[in-house]
Amino acid sequence: MSLLPTAVISTAILVIAGVVMASIFAVALISQAGVIDSAFKSASQNALDKMKTSIDIVYLTVNSSYFVAYVKNVGQKSISASELNMTDVYLGNDTTLKLYVYGKTGTDIWNYTETVNDGVWEPGETIVMRIYNSTALEGPYYIKVVLPNGVSDEDTFTG
Repeated sequence: MSLLPTAVISTAILVIAGVVMASIFAVALISQAGVIDSAFKSASQNALDKMKTSIDIVYLTVNSSYFVAYVKNVGQKSISASELNMTDVYLGNDTTLKLYVYGKTGTDIWNYTETVNDGVWEPGETIVMRIYNSTALEGPYYIKVVLPNGVSDEDTFTG
C-alpha cells in the first residue's frame, strides 16, 4: 500500500510538468504567430506595390553637357519625390556602365524635372531626367532606371 501514494505523486508531477511544458510551447508559438503575420503582411504589401509600379524610358538624347532621358510612369501607383530621389540610374555603352545617384549639383549625378510640378510622379506623367556624366561616352547608349522597390526599365539608344 505504500507504493500507491508514490505512484500517484509521480504521475501528478509528470502531469503538471506536461501542462507547464505545453503552456510554454503554446506561448512561444502564439508570440511568433504575430511576427509571422507581420512579415507576411509586409511581403504582400511589397508584392502589391511592385505589381502596381511600372515605368517606361521613352527617349534618351545627349545635350552639350549631359544626357536627357524622358521617363513615363505607366503604372497604377504614384511615386513620391522621396522614392524618386532614391532611384538609381545606370548609363553607359558596350564597354562601360556607371551608376548615377540623385543629386542637385556635381558630376556623375542625375536630377529631374516634373512636367506637372506637384512633388508626385503620377501615373501617366513623364519626368525629364538629366544625367551629368564626367567622361565622354560614345553610342550606342544603354540606360537602366531602377526604382527603390526594384521595378526597372532599360533601353538602348543610338545617337
